[in-house]
Amino acid sequence: MTDARPALPYADVRTSLRDGTVLLFRGTGLFSRLIQAKGRAPYSHAALLAWWGHRLMVVESREGAGVRAIPLSTVLEEGHDVEAWDVVGLSPLGDERRVAVGEAISWLSTRYGWRTILRIVAARCMAPLAWIRPIGALRRAWSRPLRDHRGLPTSGLICSELVARAWDAAGVSLVPDILDFDDATIEPGDLSRSTRLKPLGRLVL
Repeated sequence: MTDARPALPYADVRTSLRDGTVLLFRGTGLFSRLIQAKGRAPYSHAALLAWWGHRLMVVESREGAGVRAIPLSTVLEEGHDVEAWDVVGLSPLGDERRVAVGEAISWLSTRYGWRTILRIVAARCMAPLAWIRPIGALRRAWSRPLRDHRGLPTSGLICSELVARAWDAAGVSLVPDILDFDDATIEPGDLSRSTRLKPLGRLVL
């Protein structure tokens, strides 16, 4: 089957990619498949682009590594299926992009949110029995990420929450129907349905 997504050769588009561009990944492993099924979308991972001097970096929260920065060229060399999505409706000065990238960078070294993932899986397993009041209440409780009194995550960050939090700090709500980070976990599929994101194409070497 022909891939209908426009291909964006890295060498041709590198200099036109902007700070804060959202990357959505299509994984093929078991863990990726579970995330795709839960999010009702083909995406299993999310990240942000950030220019560091002359280097174009990917800021992401990756299982086994936590929040880190890695060159985009390295990500593509590893063979990942990566799509670039630009944020629309921003001010001409680009202040939001600067703030979003700064916020993402501030989370570097934060551990990956495995506890959040386990809570999502548990809540998913409870779904068929959610009509039983105690189980429904427990499922709602387990659907919420763990937070401290300041609203900061105590269970680490998953990839899509890092992206959403970065842009939220810039005053841009990518998923406005999820109004409070305490009420739900934002997943890659949620980002792909955002009206503030415009797909650019699939990045290729």
